[in-house]
Amino acid sequence: MIRIWSTFICVLFYGAAFSNTITITATCDLEIKDIIPIHCNDNEDGKIKIIVSGGKSPYLYKTNTSKFSKSNIINGVLSDNYDITVKDSNGCEVTVYTYIEMPDPIEVSYELEQDKLTINVNDIGDYQYRINNEDWVESSVFENIIAINSIAVKTPHGCEISKTINEVNTTDVFKFHPNPANSNVFIMGTHDIKTINILNTYGKLVLSHQGNKSVVKLNISELKNGIYLIQVVDVNDRRQVKKIIVN
Repeated sequence: MIRIWSTFICVLFYGAAFSNTITITATCDLEIKDIIPIHCNDNEDGKIKIIVSGGKSPYLYKTNTSKFSKSNIINGVLSDNYDITVKDSNGCEVTVYTYIEMPDPIEVSYELEQDKLTINVNDIGDYQYRINNEDWVESSVFENIIAINSIAVKTPHGCEISKTINEVNTTDVFKFHPNPANSNVFIMGTHDIKTINILNTYGKLVLSHQGNKSVVKLNISELKNGIYLIQVVDVNDRRQVKKIIVN
């Protein structure tokens, strides 16, 4: 909620060559059209953007007792009262008195059912979601979940709310998708994966990957069409082998 009161001041002085001084008071057409308040529930991320119309550019801006500045962006905004003043190149000044409220915090929770994870937010909006620091997506529902280290939500204004969790949903060493596959396969371990080996049906090693991540994107585009075996060893030295079809 924003409460606004406006005061308009513009006085131009012209000095004559004689002993008399003529003072002309003009009407300013300068107007502060919009103030964008805090979008994130975080004191350091709050900002005010002042949008101005009328008058003569360039403009100068200031808040409260600060000095005039060329920037119309005011960072580090807290929940407080603000006197926002704009001055144009003719010396016209407009002051807006406004109160900036801190938005309510966004609460994030989740539900895990079998291998499906749903992220819930206590508000309605066009949010983006992600798990395990993967790419942001539009859907709040994630399928084929093995292990979850973290969940996060991003608001339309770029505010991020994350939560660290530790959920394991199966006794499998790993799951993977898609199957069949032709270019990339995503291998998701219950715990961090130490080694991934791809074997042909004769037991010959055709592809190997080593690392220390719970989710691995493996490029299999060089493999010929056929049936292969994925052998995974995690950081606890648990092993599992599954069949994959490459086409």
